[in-house]
Amino acid sequence: MTPDLSKLKRYQSVFVSTHEGDAVLSCAARLIAAGARGGKTLIVTLFRVGDEQPFSEPGSLSIGLPAASLRDPASYDSFRSLVFGPAGRDEASLEQAARVIDEVFRRTQARDLYLPLGVGGHVDRQLAHEAGLRAVPPKPGRNVFFYEERPEALVPGAVRLRLAELGARLPPVAVDVAREGSLPRFLYRFNTVPQRRVAPRGLAERLACSRLAARAWLEARAWQPQRAFGPRLQPVLQRVEGDSLAAIREMAHAEGERRRAPAASAHRLLRLASRYADGLGGSEHLERYWLLLPTREDEGRSELPATLSA
Repeated sequence: MTPDLSKLKRYQSVFVSTHEGDAVLSCAARLIAAGARGGKTLIVTLFRVGDEQPFSEPGSLSIGLPAASLRDPASYDSFRSLVFGPAGRDEASLEQAARVIDEVFRRTQARDLYLPLGVGGHVDRQLAHEAGLRAVPPKPGRNVFFYEERPEALVPGAVRLRLAELGARLPPVAVDVAREGSLPRFLYRFNTVPQRRVAPRGLAERLACSRLAARAWLEARAWQPQRAFGPRLQPVLQRVEGDSLAAIREMAHAEGERRRAPAASAHRLLRLASRYADGLGGSEHLERYWLLLPTREDEGRSELPATLSA
């Protein structure tokens, strides 16, 4: 039973979190910055992974839709099936998630909507991404952002792979993303990134998933971001403001504890985040979002602005 959405009030920003904690771990700097500016933000968690009950409280809303491993245990019983399995059988879940996002957005009248980009390939994240697109296409007065899910986005080349899968069209300032990460670095971090919600079990599955990941990485080399015909995306960088870094570190540790990850994993995650930020322009912590631009009939002749910084 989903919570009653009719009592939702207005919010400036809505963050759609696939599972509990995803948006907090991925969008910590943007959430803190929005709060510091006095904007009201709402985190909407779509899928439950256990027996937790849906809830609604100020700033947080849990819908309680069953995650893949709950709605179809036979099909989604491993990391390989969750990340590399087909998603076509989940049309009903997709429609339900789209209806929820549509109603939340209409009732909150939010100006900014943040959706999962789908980095890492998890079927629930791809559903959340597609559901958001179905519910709220871009239009004047509305900003639709895709956020890069962490920790998967900290794998060198993982964002590139997802953008290639979407056939995203990027402005000239962002085309370097097509060269992010070599195959060896990608595969090493793919198998070692900390605080991943699910991971391969055993050497056999790890090797099988590594082969599938390598194949996807190689296929993505054909992507040409300035000639693609998919969604037009504009990179937006969120830098750390003031004393926010300490709060971000606390959030990473708290999320690690909630996921029952080893204590050292949060420190590793923060180190990887620092390296990632350095690669994007030099900062202790930096988050990259992708603003969805309206389609244009003459997009071959259109000029996009330089990278935005919020």
